[in-house]
Amino acid sequence: VLNTLRQAVIRYGIDVVWMTTFHAGPEQHVREALRDLDRRPVTIGLQHGMQHDWSVFEESADKFDLFGTFGPHFYPKCSERFRLRMITCGMPKLDTIPQIERLGKIRRILFAAQNEPPFEVLKPFLGELSSIAEAEIIIRPHPQWRDLYRGLSNEFVLDSADKPITDT
Repeated sequence: VLNTLRQAVIRYGIDVVWMTTFHAGPEQHVREALRDLDRRPVTIGLQHGMQHDWSVFEESADKFDLFGTFGPHFYPKCSERFRLRMITCGMPKLDTIPQIERLGKIRRILFAAQNEPPFEVLKPFLGELSSIAEAEIIIRPHPQWRDLYRGLSNEFVLDSADKPITDT
């Protein structure tokens, strides 16, 4: 993969390599694989998902030149040095959600589900959260795992990953 990318950069004069992540596979080696080129492209790592251990990103800052983030609200979670390398890109499906100030008691909690933890672990956690907060829990699975939480449909509202997030 890295050699194919290197050859494409040389052949086509690529100026930017925009990675959808930067830490899960070959993309963590892209910058290093291109470092000795006379005309090395800018490498941009990208936030993937909404919740992160930002210190992991900061420790991996040598794997990209710049870092694309979904919005400026993530800046306070990072060091000043890392913020200087961040580019606010936005995320169209989130950018369309109107910013509404919420007051009063929480009535619903939207849980953005991944493939972990398994629903056997998640079920008691969400049940307790619902009880403590006295709020309805809505589970919206990641599009890659859209059927994983069907077993919780009797206890929680399951949202469809096919439905626009703005409707939710």
